[in-house]
Amino acid sequence: MSSSAQPVRLAHRLEYAAVWFASVLARALPPASARGLGRALGHIAFALGIRADVARANLARAFPDRSPAEREAIARESYAQSGMTAFEILRHPALTPADVDRIAPAFVGLEAVAAARAGGRGAVLVTGHFGAFELAGAIVARAGHPLHFLVRGQSNPLVDDLLQGHRSRLGVGVVPHGTGVRAALKALKANECLAILADQDAGRRGVFVDFFGTPASTPPGPAEFCVRTGAPLVLCYLGRRADGSYFGRMFPPIAPPATGDDEADVRTLTAQHTHALEQWIRDAPEQWLWTHRRWKTPPPAASEARSAHDHGGAAATVALALAFAAACACVPAARSAPPGANTAAHDSGGALALAKPAPESAFDGAGSSVFPLSSARVRRIFEGVRIRRVEQGWDVDAEEIFQAGVAPASAAMGLPDYRASLPAPDSAAANSHGTVRNLTVTVDGLPMAVTKLPGSAAPGEDLGGIERLFRWEVPFAAEEIRTVRLEYSIGDSRTDRGEPLLFFYLNPGSLWDGEAAKVTVTVDLGTVDPEDLIPGWLRPRGGRIYGSQVIWRRRAGDEVADIALAYRPFSDPLAAFPDRAKGPLALSAEAREDWFERLSVRETRYWTVFLRARRGAPIDPAGPGAALAREPWYHLARGYREERLSKDERALLMRLEERVAEWRKAQVPTAAPDPP
Repeated sequence: MSSSAQPVRLAHRLEYAAVWFASVLARALPPASARGLGRALGHIAFALGIRADVARANLARAFPDRSPAEREAIARESYAQSGMTAFEILRHPALTPADVDRIAPAFVGLEAVAAARAGGRGAVLVTGHFGAFELAGAIVARAGHPLHFLVRGQSNPLVDDLLQGHRSRLGVGVVPHGTGVRAALKALKANECLAILADQDAGRRGVFVDFFGTPASTPPGPAEFCVRTGAPLVLCYLGRRADGSYFGRMFPPIAPPATGDDEADVRTLTAQHTHALEQWIRDAPEQWLWTHRRWKTPPPAASEARSAHDHGGAAATVALALAFAAACACVPAARSAPPGANTAAHDSGGALALAKPAPESAFDGAGSSVFPLSSARVRRIFEGVRIRRVEQGWDVDAEEIFQAGVAPASAAMGLPDYRASLPAPDSAAANSHGTVRNLTVTVDGLPMAVTKLPGSAAPGEDLGGIERLFRWEVPFAAEEIRTVRLEYSIGDSRTDRGEPLLFFYLNPGSLWDGEAAKVTVTVDLGTVDPEDLIPGWLRPRGGRIYGSQVIWRRRAGDEVADIALAYRPFSDPLAAFPDRAKGPLALSAEAREDWFERLSVRETRYWTVFLRARRGAPIDPAGPGAALAREPWYHLARGYREERLSKDERALLMRLEERVAEWRKAQVPTAAPDPP
């Protein structure tokens, strides 16, 4: 029985059998043969196009100066490296201490771990999905340093136990992701080492730092552990050469900054280790995992984005092993994933068939409220924002009410204009990539002079892609209340799949005194039908829909959340699928999750009709799925019953109907009910 609390299903046992068989095969082969088999399977995966679009898009973003042929060669070799990594993990039980000792000399600077532990606070080792990262842990443990990987467990408890057993044989402990924070802190307190992979998308609350010139959501966990405990951070990598030998380096310990501003310190340290990883990748790009959507999450805020979610451990390579093992055993893996797929993430190769990603433009037209440029004794007490959809973007009318303290003050304020990857729409701004235009600022009804500054003039670091700042200064008498009003337009935006998107950064004003203000944000959708909104993009949750308006309200003191919404006009949802009779039912679980989160309300209703129509249910000619009646596979059944649906169809139908029910709850009636 698995040590995991998760139930073990038949699918788990089949998947486990495939991985076990592959592990036995990997151990039976000589090391060179195992590496060769891994390389061959990696090349096959690349030839089949599994997540190849993701790899190519990432390489084009990271290396725009390299030719398509060069990038293609890097991608092909990266798949081969991922195959070798998978077989290295499966061969762990066959490794002897002597094997590890033979590899260790290639790991230059191992003494850095001892130097880091000399302070008695342990060490946080940070690397990425680069080369033979699992073997790096074995080398550290073999050198006598207690080491624990912070990992995300596998969904299959049997496979999870197998892989954790492989690590324990190499002297490496495991701290479970999420629930293991206390264990991780305990290890550091005991002067032990905690190893974390921190190079994958950390979701909407990650720390956004530059990675190949673009802000990327990055796990802040390594930096948070360092800042919280005082443990030094140690960067390391271990790569492979063509002849099967290794090369690697461990860098001198980095003491965590101690400025007193923990958030800033975490951001600084995260940017530091992310920059180091970028340099390693530039030197040996074929060693890194390019099949993960590293820039998947658009930046939710310029300066306040944080997260406690690390994508640690070897989840991505384990998923690769599952897929390869299934292929070797000729058993279909129940939850197999392509090379480098992270089992915790909601991307999958199946999702790529739906639409090729449009160039990401997360900052195109990103709006923002007033940003503090000084630490004057002034607090914001109310923020009212009205946004209206127009042909090429959004018009913004924002009212900000501030109150001074007991002494006079002069508060410098600014409006950030975020970088756009599209040309500026007006010729007057041809030399700038910002999208803010037609800005007017009034204070108590009087127009203010506004100065344009470069984004580098923002306080602290370059905060999330600010291209320029519009700056003005407001004088306050003691305890005076003043109203600042801004009217401006911002250019259009797009999600990573090309849907029109609104981002509005609600700056909490942390440099001013007082708690977050009361906030009301109203978005007038204009000609956009609310049914075309994508609920998965609506942020924050808890907004209300009143006719063609989306309304958010936050009380004073509540946490401030940035505003985001996206929409997609309805066309033919089945056109994205090669098999129109199966549609999303042909997707893997991960791909279907990604597909589900991108559905508009109208599409959600459409798919509820689709699932029933496949089993012969009558179709409402006036409903969202009316066109399904013309599909060649549709046949009206006599006496349709819900029991005709398969278990998988019923589960998906339940989720779709729950989403529709949530949407109905968000509606505010716009007309009085008919009298009885």
